[in-house]
Amino acid sequence: MAFIEWTKEYSVGVQEIDEQHKQLVQLTNELYTAIVGNYDDIGLRKTFQGLIDYVKVHFSHEEGMMAKVNYPGLEPHQAKHRELVTRIVNYFKEYQAKMASGADSKHLSKEVLMFLRDWLFHHILETDMKYRDHFHARGIK
Repeated sequence: MAFIEWTKEYSVGVQEIDEQHKQLVQLTNELYTAIVGNYDDIGLRKTFQGLIDYVKVHFSHEEGMMAKVNYPGLEPHQAKHRELVTRIVNYFKEYQAKMASGADSKHLSKEVLMFLRDWLFHHILETDMKYRDHFHARGIK
């Protein structure tokens, strides 16, 4: 069973963005698998870094689309994106420091997963849904 299940309620109605959101869910599920499956440090780091890299790609793409259609909520949306990137990069650094020192990182790993799950769906359902009508009014679906 996956850690996060994608459902239609999370669709913003813009195919490109929905596909990227599904990829974020998949990568979060892969991180979950890496953590509960006790991947070695290299595998876990690679999975975590892959998620961070994709988050940055997705946010850049989504923000570019918003700028293209003059979405009025772009700046506060960008601020939320920057906040997430900072937070997950800090989690990753903390994880790496714990691993380097030999400290138990299980609590941190679970905290990261819960944060990502909650943030992702809160962000999609409350923040991303705000641009849905704006995109649709400009023929982007």
